[in-house]
Amino acid sequence: MEILEPIEKSDWITPVVPVIKPDGSVRICGDFKVTLNPVLEDIDYPLPRMEDIFAKFQMGSCFRKLNCLQHIYIWSPKRGLPVLNATRLLHYAIFLSGFDYNIKYQETKKQGNTDALSRLPLKVTSDVLVDIADVFEIAQIETMPVTARNLDRILKVDLELNPLYEKLLTEIQ
Repeated sequence: MEILEPIEKSDWITPVVPVIKPDGSVRICGDFKVTLNPVLEDIDYPLPRMEDIFAKFQMGSCFRKLNCLQHIYIWSPKRGLPVLNATRLLHYAIFLSGFDYNIKYQETKKQGNTDALSRLPLKVTSDVLVDIADVFEIAQIETMPVTARNLDRILKVDLELNPLYEKLLTEIQ
């Protein structure tokens, strides 16, 4: 068993700042830009682009996002969106409404391989480039209650919509 003894100087010492969170817990922040960062080796595994990630899921129907328990409150149905982030979060909330997903808390012990798997080099072999916005819009259109058959039937009977429809057709041509 080793005995820890105080030392005068270390090449790896770094400034540490304890930050107290609103819930009373403490987060330790270290500034490694002077000590550790200069000696680290760069790893040539770039993060995948969002388009590549979503292309893998284009035909999927259920997505599950594992998240930290304390951050789940952002998407809680009991609370509204935070005022400062409402516009940005509303954009993502509308986008995510096109998917069937669950947010589930999972302990860190059960995610032991996640970090290692995320660092594996993967070859992206996608022959077809898919625009995720198109996939989302098609999914949204498929959920609409209006179909071409229903629209055609209504346009033949409705006296207000039929002239509008005819006018739109002549403007397009």
